[in-house]
Amino acid sequence: MSGAFKRWSTNGQINPFSDIVLRGSKEAGEEKKRTERKALTAEQFARLMECARGNERFYPLIVCAAYTGMRIGDVCRMKIADIDLQAGTIDCVTAKAGVRVNIPILTPELHEILSKHCALPADGRTPSPYVFPWAAAQYEKNRTAIVRGVKPLFARAIYGDEKPPEEVAQIDVDNPAAPVEIEDACLNA
Repeated sequence: MSGAFKRWSTNGQINPFSDIVLRGSKEAGEEKKRTERKALTAEQFARLMECARGNERFYPLIVCAAYTGMRIGDVCRMKIADIDLQAGTIDCVTAKAGVRVNIPILTPELHEILSKHCALPADGRTPSPYVFPWAAAQYEKNRTAIVRGVKPLFARAIYGDEKPPEEVAQIDVDNPAAPVEIEDACLNA
């Protein structure tokens, strides 16, 4: 609203929205920075899949997000009941927009991962309603832990052996398969 008021107000009018502090802003009236997002190139995508393949926890999440276009939160909370492997579809309600979507399962990698994770447990335990129970539990407890876990994989795919920019340098790009600190309760879920 502050930006619109600045643009359309006449000279001398006081902006009633100028004292509102946006999330992530340091001072009142400071505009929130926009992040420019770019799609991965084919080469970066191939490197991401190669780097992630060795990570048992995050590879399935990355494959599901990449081949469905779902947000990571929706992937983490995806329910087994939403998946119809016979018809080759995922039918779910997205968290952000709250709309029902029907997503085709088009790749063998996605079908294989969903088949594996939707199977009944061999040890006779009661199955979780979630495809990825540990991810659903972790996402509910600490949403940023999942993102922190996949960041090194994306950094390796995007920057390769180059030094990443300062904002990415905090993550361990030299060891993308390193275990991420995930709470014990989530590991046993």
